[in-house]
Amino acid sequence: MRYSLNAVTALLFIFGGAFGGACLGDALDFYTPPAVSAPLMQVSPTVDGIIEPGEWDKAGPLNRFVSLGGRGMPTAQTEMWVGYDQHNLYVGAKLHDPDPSQIKADAQQRDGAVAQDDCLEMFFDPTNEGTQFIHFIVSAAGVRYDALGQDAGVDYRWDALAARLESGWSVEMRLPFEGDIPPSPGAVWGFVGSRWSPHLNERSSTTRLSSALPQPSEFGGIIFARGPATMKVATLGGTSLGDTSAAAVVSNLGTATFTGKVNVRVMAPHKRDNYYGAVKVAVEPGQSSIVTVPYVLRQDGLSVMQLSLTDAAGETVSRTAPYPIELPSTGEKLAGLERTLNAALRVWVALEDSEYKTSAAAQLDALLGEWQRLAATYKQRRTSMTYDELAKLGNDIADLTARAQLVKMELEAHVQTQADAGTPIKVGSALAVGPADGTTAATLHVPVNGVDALQLVVSPFPRHGSS
Repeated sequence: MRYSLNAVTALLFIFGGAFGGACLGDALDFYTPPAVSAPLMQVSPTVDGIIEPGEWDKAGPLNRFVSLGGRGMPTAQTEMWVGYDQHNLYVGAKLHDPDPSQIKADAQQRDGAVAQDDCLEMFFDPTNEGTQFIHFIVSAAGVRYDALGQDAGVDYRWDALAARLESGWSVEMRLPFEGDIPPSPGAVWGFVGSRWSPHLNERSSTTRLSSALPQPSEFGGIIFARGPATMKVATLGGTSLGDTSAAAVVSNLGTATFTGKVNVRVMAPHKRDNYYGAVKVAVEPGQSSIVTVPYVLRQDGLSVMQLSLTDAAGETVSRTAPYPIELPSTGEKLAGLERTLNAALRVWVALEDSEYKTSAAAQLDALLGEWQRLAATYKQRRTSMTYDELAKLGNDIADLTARAQLVKMELEAHVQTQADAGTPIKVGSALAVGPADGTTAATLHVPVNGVDALQLVVSPFPRHGSS
């Protein structure tokens, strides 16, 4: 029996694994902890809960928070700074909220149910060994919680005041150093900042967390430095495939020219599509520079992008959290369509020659023709499509997948009907591949083997008895 060249060509592509054969990894497997430099501040902030203009300009800014699990960005953004003097570590934060009237602040007692309110949590590991941490929480009402690990019976000497803002709330903290002795320059403390917004049911943090209570391997770091540079991300980019860019503000808080690099790392679902790049930067003392950092998104779906600032010696000054950049997973949808067509073709190949098989071949031929068109569009434009273009193509693929699924179900129902009637089902077949005029060019033998896998062999000669 003869079928169109279009369908057979598509069959070769399907079972050759045009797009569905690759096993993609998870970009979230990549993790390098964030870091922030805490400058030695010449003028200490006033701890009254109010972030005054310029008050924290000489502190180290922590970069954007990420949602729990690291797969998205939070609805409510948080700005946070750290710095120190010879006596105290200082933390300031602005916690923006889309609906400040819903902010929850019910707890009134220290070490009470503070974590159930809108709150900012901090986890410090001064030894940076991952064996123990100090836990601080401040609510939107300024109520405090502190613990050593999960032991809330331990109380520390520290101050925290909160204030309400039109855009949310703010908090400032002063944490005295033990023995009034500050860490040595270059010392690193393990650190995580985390925020809970009850009415948004949203937890976000300075690093990617798998749960509300961070694991030692998830801690970022605070680097104690004298007059370092700082980096704050302005934009992330990543709204389309291909060339894009992020922007970061690099500030020099020292007394000499700062030279270094802003580095970008992109981890794609497939390693071959990863990207690494760097931009040199030089900033004069007391100045700031906006640095454009180009990078390339080579694959749709979920990628992870991370920026870091290193000095002339290659030492890390600042490193962001791994930020998720998610474009519509059009390639994944295309692979799903191919699996559905693959399954339908397996059922169709096993059918006895009949009018039904001929009719089903026409349906499959139409589906395969549309698949070829969509696959060609994705292949030709996958390195430059915008978010909206990827979404539209993905919707078209999803519609075709639904139609292919119906055809597959109809084929399976027909096979079951034949089996119930006692009609034997062939486990092998052959398709004659020929041009539209009907002359035979080759024969495509498609037997099903013992492990239910199709074996494709193109012969230059027809089998005995073929037309």
